[in-house]
Amino acid sequence: MSWIEKRSFFSLGVAIFIAVFIFYVSSLIVEPGTGGQSIKPLIYHSFIFTALSFFLSIAIIRAKNVRLAPLVILIGILYGVSDELHQLLVPGRLFSGHDIFLDTTGVLIGITAYLFTLDVRNII
Repeated sequence: MSWIEKRSFFSLGVAIFIAVFIFYVSSLIVEPGTGGQSIKPLIYHSFIFTALSFFLSIAIIRAKNVRLAPLVILIGILYGVSDELHQLLVPGRLFSGHDIFLDTTGVLIGITAYLFTLDVRNII
C-alpha cells in the first residue's frame, strides 16, 4: 500500500479511469422496457463508487492528511450527482435519487476501507 501512496499519480490515474468508465456507461442508451431496478444496478453503483473513492482517497490523503477525507467524500458525491444529471441528456436514462444514494454509500465504503487500512498499519 505504501508503494501506491508514494506514487499518488498512479492511484489518481486509476480514479480518473474509473470516472471515465462511469461516464461511458452512463452515456449508453437504454431501450424502453430494458431498464428497471434489479440487483445489477445496486451492485454496479455501490462497487464502482467504492473503487472510485478508494483510489481517490489514496491519491488525495496519501497516508499523510486524514483531514482531507471530507474532500474525498464531497468529490465522490458530487461526481455521483453529476453522473445522474448527465443521464438526463441520454435517451432512455433518468435522474435517480436511488442511484445517488447507492453512489454515496459506495463513496463512504471506499473511504472507510482506506482509512481502516491506515489504522491497521498504525497498530502493527
